[in-house]
Amino acid sequence: MSRSTRRFFVPAALVLFVMLISADRLAVPVEVKAVFDPSGPAWDSLSTFDTSDSPVAVPYPPRILAGTNSHALPASAVSRNGYCLDANIDGVIPIVSFAIPPSAFGFRTFATDPIDPTSPPIVEVPLPSAGAYVWGPYGPVAGAGAATTFDGVTPAASDVYCAVAYGQPGYKNLTIEWHYDFAGAEQVIAIEDIPIVTVTLGKIGDGLVGGPAEVCTTGWDSGFLTGSTSNAGGLAGVEPDPVNDVRTADFVPTGTFIGFVSVPYVRQVGTEWCAGIASTDGENDIQVTFNFDAVYNRVDIGSRDQDVDDQSVSIALPGNALIDIRDVVELRHVTIDGQVPPRQRSGPLVIGMTHYVCLIGTNGFDSLAGNQITFNPLSPPDAPGNGGVSVFHKTPAHQPRLSSTIADGTICFSYYSGAPGEHAIFVTFSNAPANGVGVSIPQQAFFDSDSDGNGVGSTGSAGPLIAEWNRIDETVISSGGSPDRDQVTYTQITVPLSFNLADGTYLGNATLSEWVLGSHTTAGKSKDGQLLNGVLIRAEIIGGCGYFVVPDSASPTFAKPTVVFGISVGGRFELNNGDANPFSPAYGDTDASPDDFQFSTLNSGGCSPGVPVRVQIDIYYPLAPNTPALPHEWVEVGFSFLPAMKTPRVAWAGQFVTITYAVSSNETCEGMPVHFVRPKGQPGSFMAGPGIELRGPDHAVGDFGTSCSTSVVYESEDQGEVDVEVFIENNPYSKVAFPIFYLLFEDLFSNRLRISSFPRSAM
Repeated sequence: MSRSTRRFFVPAALVLFVMLISADRLAVPVEVKAVFDPSGPAWDSLSTFDTSDSPVAVPYPPRILAGTNSHALPASAVSRNGYCLDANIDGVIPIVSFAIPPSAFGFRTFATDPIDPTSPPIVEVPLPSAGAYVWGPYGPVAGAGAATTFDGVTPAASDVYCAVAYGQPGYKNLTIEWHYDFAGAEQVIAIEDIPIVTVTLGKIGDGLVGGPAEVCTTGWDSGFLTGSTSNAGGLAGVEPDPVNDVRTADFVPTGTFIGFVSVPYVRQVGTEWCAGIASTDGENDIQVTFNFDAVYNRVDIGSRDQDVDDQSVSIALPGNALIDIRDVVELRHVTIDGQVPPRQRSGPLVIGMTHYVCLIGTNGFDSLAGNQITFNPLSPPDAPGNGGVSVFHKTPAHQPRLSSTIADGTICFSYYSGAPGEHAIFVTFSNAPANGVGVSIPQQAFFDSDSDGNGVGSTGSAGPLIAEWNRIDETVISSGGSPDRDQVTYTQITVPLSFNLADGTYLGNATLSEWVLGSHTTAGKSKDGQLLNGVLIRAEIIGGCGYFVVPDSASPTFAKPTVVFGISVGGRFELNNGDANPFSPAYGDTDASPDDFQFSTLNSGGCSPGVPVRVQIDIYYPLAPNTPALPHEWVEVGFSFLPAMKTPRVAWAGQFVTITYAVSSNETCEGMPVHFVRPKGQPGSFMAGPGIELRGPDHAVGDFGTSCSTSVVYESEDQGEVDVEVFIENNPYSKVAFPIFYLLFEDLFSNRLRISSFPRSAM
């Protein structure tokens, strides 16, 4: 049989395209995002870190946690494990020198921007050779920090080089360089600076018997960090891996205890995580350790859970800032999420919200009258008031708005201010004997009644309690973990859609953070950019596509609200029923922990690529719940979709072409047969392979497997078009076409100029 002698006249641009993808690139797995640069070596592009429930491939971590490796060891240029680059042109070889040993394959890494300004401005960081990883057989692991596909004989355009990097403690950024020789000259290319994240643990203040001490992180990054407890389970754990999920078990107090020491709560304050440390008796020198994980590669095509990259870190309080617990009556703010941390100043309160204060250490026999509470404005012109004062003894009926950490019988009072500013608070209460029998004694209570500083002040009394009341200045919508990162207010974001094989709709989602900021004036200076508590929020999706994900969106309720109400906690949206209580239940949410907005199109009809919807947000003062405090705030959500219809492939006659069919799914696809079929009479045939059943040259069947991905190889010795159709058995929504154009050149012309000639062969 001889090949056809038909001539193909192809534009020069297509010739270049054919030549590039024909150098074995058709068989490259679809998750590899190699960069082609005809001028020389190029880094694979850094991908956006996807924390959604249907994440896409993430070859690189978004940032590196100080003291950890960027990837699991060893580096691999075959699977592209590490920061990788492509040689792209022949003759490129890595430099070997006094500073670059052969094992580094040309890589050098440098840490810059020291946290301590007295440290060297730049230090070289060796490539790692060991690392402690979170799960199972992956840690601790020793291995090479750099790898290549170069065989050491013939440097070729197809060579790949990869390096695993180490996050140098004490520095803010990492630079990775690759030094290579081309045509006898040394050249250097560097990847963009990679941020190094440093997290520390500090004491907010000492505690009381009945009023926990509090410790908080500094430097927390919600995009890729999580508590170690939430990330338990290894490769059989939650899919995808969680981020920003911290539990009480992640904080461990140690020391010689008199009473029972516990961690009654964790809560997020702004972008940081805090834990309460409580005891039933007085204590000295309690150490606290916080255990958390860096979750780097949350997902990869073909395997949803990638714990091999997760790395554990433990941080502890400094030795000169350990926790003490005292048995004394002192005033404590009740935070909007119901706790009584040792914070002299309240969180930033919006004017009009109801604020609570408790006298920790009092009981049901003690008493307080409203006229015994003193409010002293600190610094005019802003002068807050004190309306609606109400005094009560705490009972179980006040939970969860007043946490169970506040003992029943404790004296508390509530009030609000209609004006911004700061005022100091202290009280004179009647202190009765513990059993209620005998004469009550008038006693004053402050934030620091015994003048020991509460671990807040360095020496001496920390003084009275101070409340800060704020006006609303602005709102910000962001797609990042802070109001300063990735702002999207009054813009359009793009959500990529994938086809939902279950019902023919689209899969897509986005996470949006709402931030409410305000200010007040004190001592003649404006304190602005405050993340406010207590602002009422309403959010609505305008358009025919999508809904807000809420706890009740899961089985069996499957709620899909397009309008939700909330209240700001630490400046962020917390789902509730629209009143001033962050604990009021709504759509299955009963806590006071910020939720953010989760937008989803899962099983939602009416979605159309190219037709955006709008998420519109309004905010209100608690005393004016029907009048928006600011104009509408919004972000438009647009959609991108690459229809899985025709995915043309171009190959030389005689070349093997790998056809991969993969989909996104939150569940396993194991047991689903996938059919590969081409019309009869077209050239070539499917090839046998692992897990592939051949039903003739024109029909192959493979099992989807747990990864929802399967591949088959096709080969043709003759030129012509092959129309392969792939579909899941008994699923009409799943059909995808893969046309393959097998080319056989005899003569090639461009712009009527003959540039090459290929002899026709026969067989």
